[in-house]
Amino acid sequence: MRPPLSGEGKAPTLGVAGHDSVPSAMRSLSMTAAGPVPTLPTEALTAGRRPPAPPASSAAVRRRMVGQRRRDTTPELAVRRALYSAGLRYRVEYAALPGMRRRVDVAFPRVRLALLVDGCWWHGCPDHGHDAKTNTEWWATKLRRNWDRDRDTDERLRSAGWRVIRAWEHEEPGAVADRVRSELKQLGWQ
Repeated sequence: MRPPLSGEGKAPTLGVAGHDSVPSAMRSLSMTAAGPVPTLPTEALTAGRRPPAPPASSAAVRRRMVGQRRRDTTPELAVRRALYSAGLRYRVEYAALPGMRRRVDVAFPRVRLALLVDGCWWHGCPDHGHDAKTNTEWWATKLRRNWDRDRDTDERLRSAGWRVIRAWEHEEPGAVADRVRSELKQLGWQ
């Protein structure tokens, strides 16, 4: 028999950081195969917060999503290795926009060049992006918000005087490093 997963057997959280429960006046119960699941009423969801994530479709999916890295992903590390071996030095997870939580994967602050390495699934790659098979409406909304936030980040960086390079995770790291080197050369990098 396998050991229980972290959080198994407990009521799922409702997307509120640091809170394991919600006052009973704010939740209703809906039944699933695993038993009752607390859900927020519609009016609570539209009060300026995004809706909580639906439960994972399986334990394997849950483990994969929980383990998803926000930084130092395999494609990002490969691009950074290629940049470093080309003799380029850079800042990692750089806060190019003060006062915002958004960060640049690789930055060259002196010449204001920002490199963001985007995952195909999370950022809607035209070649490899695809629709989710479960929770399709929630995922479509989430991925659309990611795409909109990417465009907003690009615009804010450009407005602040940065040049932006976006690379997909499927791109060859050496080719991305060449694009960065070419852009740096145009900006007068020594």
